[in-house]
Amino acid sequence: HRMKPRRAALRRILYPMADVVMTVSDELRNSILAQVKTNPGKLVCLPNGVDLERFRAMPTAAASRRLLGLPETGLMIGSVGRHDPVKDYGSLLRAFARLRTDHAGLGLVLCGDGPQHAALRDAATALGVADDVHFLGFRDDIANVLSAIDLFVLPSLTEGMSNALLEAMVSGL
Repeated sequence: HRMKPRRAALRRILYPMADVVMTVSDELRNSILAQVKTNPGKLVCLPNGVDLERFRAMPTAAASRRLLGLPETGLMIGSVGRHDPVKDYGSLLRAFARLRTDHAGLGLVLCGDGPQHAALRDAATALGVADDVHFLGFRDDIANVLSAIDLFVLPSLTEGMSNALLEAMVSGL
């Protein structure tokens, strides 16, 4: 993954002034080292973590679906994250549209907000799946969202160490 030239230039200027630069994955650390001439000793990997207490007492799927206004029956696919081009929710919507033609009762939950939010809503309408795509917006009760879905999907084009994926795994998805 190549970083944008402006980002690389800023890193070349700022990293020499830093005592330590933290990354969330070894892959990201190695990518930075390959693209920015800096002291490798300054780049330290500290992987993301999850506060397990937030997910210890998960609500039931039925309770979460009622709380979120989702259908109580049917298979629910979902994702949590910023609605940004790098997250590639457009591909997820297109894949969902293809799946839904063969699977009645299938739903898609997109939790989050961001610069592509309106375009994603428009895409759901254009694909004819708007009635089965549930845009929850930004929420801080992610345990409820994850409890309500049956299958978590991370369609991102690139990620360091995704908190959303870690939280889905802690939730048993």
